[in-house]
Amino acid sequence: MNLLRTLATAFTHYRGEGINHENERFVAELRIERLPSDHAVMLHYRASLEDHSVAH
Repeated sequence: MNLLRTLATAFTHYRGEGINHENERFVAELRIERLPSDHAVMLHYRASLEDHSVAH
């Protein structure tokens, strides 16, 4: 399995919810951006708490 090919042809946006180690609820989002060269993808990740502050 070629990881780059798998990422480049998969869904481009993922979203999930969870509870961190301090018992705070958060929303995490991962966006996969296909780059023009076809040899790379860019990953954008963000986890935000309920007050919209960035956790990661």
